Amino acid sequence: MALINFTDKVDLTVKDVPAENKIIATDINSLKAGVNLNETNIISLTAGQTGGLISFVDKATMDAFVPADLLGSYKVTNDSTSSNNGYYHWTGSLPYVKDADLSNGVVIGGNTDAVSGGTVFDNVSKFESSLTPWDANFNLTPQTISSGDKTIQIQAGSLFTNAEAVTKSAGGTFVIPDGSFLVYDFDSNIISVVSGAGYVTSANKYILFIHYNQRLISSIPLYNSKLFEFYYPSEIVLERNVIPETISTLIPWRETPTLTPFIDVAGTKTITISAGSLFSSTTSKNCNQATNLDLVIPDGSLAYLNWDDKTDGGSLAAGSFVIEAVSAFTSAFDKHILFINYDGKLKSPVPAYQAYLSRLYNSTDNVVYVSKNGEGFNTITSAVDYVTSLASSGNPYTIMVMPGTYLESVRLFGFKDYISVIGLNKKDCIIQTNSGQSSNPPLEVGSNALIKNLTLIHTHIDDNTTPVDQLRGYGIHADWGDAGETTIEDCIVISYQNSAIGIGLHTDQTIKVINCELYSFTEAASTMTVNGALFCHSNSTPGQTNQNLIVRNSIIKSNLSYATYLEDSGSGSGCEMAFYNNMFYSNQLGKTSIVNVDALITGNLSGNIDLTQDSYGNNISELNA
Repeated sequence: MALINFTDKVDLTVKDVPAENKIIATDINSLKAGVNLNETNIISLTAGQTGGLISFVDKATMDAFVPADLLGSYKVTNDSTSSNNGYYHWTGSLPYVKDADLSNGVVIGGNTDAVSGGTVFDNVSKFESSLTPWDANFNLTPQTISSGDKTIQIQAGSLFTNAEAVTKSAGGTFVIPDGSFLVYDFDSNIISVVSGAGYVTSANKYILFIHYNQRLISSIPLYNSKLFEFYYPSEIVLERNVIPETISTLIPWRETPTLTPFIDVAGTKTITISAGSLFSSTTSKNCNQATNLDLVIPDGSLAYLNWDDKTDGGSLAAGSFVIEAVSAFTSAFDKHILFINYDGKLKSPVPAYQAYLSRLYNSTDNVVYVSKNGEGFNTITSAVDYVTSLASSGNPYTIMVMPGTYLESVRLFGFKDYISVIGLNKKDCIIQTNSGQSSNPPLEVGSNALIKNLTLIHTHIDDNTTPVDQLRGYGIHADWGDAGETTIEDCIVISYQNSAIGIGLHTDQTIKVINCELYSFTEAASTMTVNGALFCHSNSTPGQTNQNLIVRNSIIKSNLSYATYLEDSGSGSGCEMAFYNNMFYSNQLGKTSIVNVDALITGNLSGNIDLTQDSYGNNISELNA
């Protein structure tokens, strides 16, 4: 139907019709308006359907459908050939062109599919379970086997550490068939046996034990170790350090041995121990392997160190011990197992070496962990050193920092790109240095990184003699020529001798400061108070381009003088700074004249530095375009 387009009429009835029966101009025009509105809506709806999504059960049905135009998207949902399912578009003739597969809902790095909330929830739940305070002294009775079932007894109150004020009040005996789980529900405080097929993942349900292929295992590391102790004593050498404690503590094992990647040939592991990599050189036992050593360790064999008779702690020559691989091993006080090939996987009873092996074997998700409890790396620096050779633009790595105070200076620059450092939460994950020196900040970062959920503090409490004006250490220092983008997000950064963050920009580089709190408590005796809590300068080398600073939703606060210093270093054009919804403040000056800038080029922010035209929402007018 076409739209009604007659002109307005004065009267469409004869004059002697009663007034109440007359059809007059108002009536017919109202009718016209209604009809035309409906017709317009129908046209719009048709156009929307033509350009919208049309779904088909199988590809054959879709191929039989010929669209009226090139608009629209088409979906195949249930074709018997799974590769036919997905999203398509029409080019004007068959075949339809496939754009993408159906979403698989998998939460892995690089996946761009839509993911259900339940999938994310389940993955987060697995991570949360690792934070549960499981009792290291968990009590179990010896197992019994009946028709393939495993019987396990949990003693009352033995599930959790006493420090957590949560226990299982009553124990019990649980019969776990092969293929079933023993599950604890936090909400109901109930332990129950469920089949693997019948288990429903939930944030408040944790799998305690799994009976798989006639063997009990646990996803909880502490409990899995107990299973080895009680149920698989013949394999105890694989999980525990069998070296007599008084001897093992005398051996200064190097925390990060230098090892080659493992070569696996028919179950045999070949590992190269580099010269000088076994022992720490910081002790009196300054003893190392003299030359590189290749160890070929078949499955079921082990490599051991024969420490000879040197039990008095005296210095040792490189030739006074032997390293070899054997299939039969007799334990002795002077023989110490280094590596074990068990089921095609290397293990070590030396804690530092086992941590190293675990990191090598478990790095496929490109996430490594740093903690204070012995799980993963014990310093952020050691984690950075480990992932440096692995990380790249196509293979970035993330270092997850567990709660604790890490007294170190972390360096992420040079060839240490594509490495992110993320804390579990910024309140409890702290990187701190106490020298006050500019060469020793808590963090130095180049580019292509995310720094998130951390507190970074730089004090000078370890130096009571150097004049405060010579102590100029930032909380974070970013002044390296790596092209790319680095984001500092959800962090608290504090310096007691300079800016919380000091930035020097470079060509093709973007530094973002998002949702951060920056504090400078620089003392009045220091000339660094002029830098404020955020100091950023353009590059001094002529011809530098595409230098960018973006600061959003942050608190930038100094104790004295300026809140921020935005310095033009004379590189000419090519530097832009953007500020959105930030609060700048000086305890001394309030919010008046607290932006330190250089001689202004007309229309710019500071010297040659431009303020982006979309800068807005800041509490000081100088930074609002």
